[in-house]
Amino acid sequence: SGTTYANADASIAIFLRERIKPMLQELVTLLDWRLIPEDMDLTFIDPTPEDYDRKIKTAETLNTINALTTNEKREMFGFEPVKEGDDILIPFSLSPLGSSSDSTASDNSDASADTQKGIANHPLKDKMLRKKYAEVMVKRMDKRETMFLNVMKEYFNDQEARLIDALGGKKQFKTKSVLGEIFDNELEIKLAKTAVLPAIKKIVLETASESYKLVSDKPYKFVLTSEIESWLNNKASIFANQITDTTFEKLKNQFSQSFEAQETRQELVSRIKNVYGDFDNTRAKMIARTEVHGATTKGTMEGYKQAGMKTKIWVAVMDDATRDSHAMTDGEEVPIDKNFSNGLSYPSDPSAPAEETINCRCVI
Repeated sequence: SGTTYANADASIAIFLRERIKPMLQELVTLLDWRLIPEDMDLTFIDPTPEDYDRKIKTAETLNTINALTTNEKREMFGFEPVKEGDDILIPFSLSPLGSSSDSTASDNSDASADTQKGIANHPLKDKMLRKKYAEVMVKRMDKRETMFLNVMKEYFNDQEARLIDALGGKKQFKTKSVLGEIFDNELEIKLAKTAVLPAIKKIVLETASESYKLVSDKPYKFVLTSEIESWLNNKASIFANQITDTTFEKLKNQFSQSFEAQETRQELVSRIKNVYGDFDNTRAKMIARTEVHGATTKGTMEGYKQAGMKTKIWVAVMDDATRDSHAMTDGEEVPIDKNFSNGLSYPSDPSAPAEETINCRCVI
């Protein structure tokens, strides 16, 4: 019968997933380590049959709550992205349950709907949906990190060029104060803020829109309030001051060593290039991840608040890099203005210790 075949298919799928796939993974890992060059990777074809019914159900659920862009839906089924497919689309006809054209509809019914949405109907209560949501958000943050990284690299490249140009044509430097003479601290802070403010603002507005649409069936109406504008301005200012101070200290150390060694201009230029080369390889990436994650969380929180959400749910990526304290909090729901059991108000909470926030990818 159909039931018998279905049970057999399920048993085979479980056997392939639980026994055969782990054995293949272990074998491939061993062969890759012993036989394959460092610049190449050995892989294998996953023998587990894809659960299309579950995939379709997941896609339908995500689509119902307007959580995916067109391209993210297409990617789930192996289709190529399409132009202008990176926006979340919702029907303009959507309206709150129980609303009507009657102008006498009471405020109590709206409050009741909001209460249900904030307490009973948070879409991220569903574990399967939460897992997919984490994957989607990580991909979005990866794209935004690349954008932010490009902004930072351009800024660092321009700063490096300004510094070298300011050295002029001198071959020797006889004073320790030369860095202070050519590094305009006030100008660099202003340029850093000018560079990053539009990027941070873009991320906040995009994520606010996404979170608003995730939890609200009302037409999107997110408002860029004066409080958010103030937060953006303050965030960019703090960032610009911190990054400029750190850069100056790194350069100061190199200039001091160069002076003590009585190096030539070209040798000093090589030191400067090494400092900025390190920024490209490590520091800029750390900065991009930290700032994007912070802006993403801020935007998400603001979108929730303007949608009338009463609660928030911690969503962990749940892989080997996830902190234990964050994994244990996955799925936990608390009032929007309260802390989670791990002590954080939200992922990337600036009041939390650095060991709880650095390289965190959790979302809400």
